[in-house]
Amino acid sequence: MQYATFLFQNIVFKRLDGRNPFNNRAVLYDGSHDDKALNAGVARFTADPTARVTKRPRR
Repeated sequence: MQYATFLFQNIVFKRLDGRNPFNNRAVLYDGSHDDKALNAGVARFTADPTARVTKRPRR
């Protein structure tokens, strides 16, 4: 999990100039002892449409 966090930070800040390509607005997380509290407390992000286009591998 820690590796993924740093990997996503690298993508957002170093490759996309701070634009976020990830979206979790409609994601419902489960598997905790209190899923309602988990979903109420998780930070929600909306993807920047220009970052979503940019993150695709270059050919």
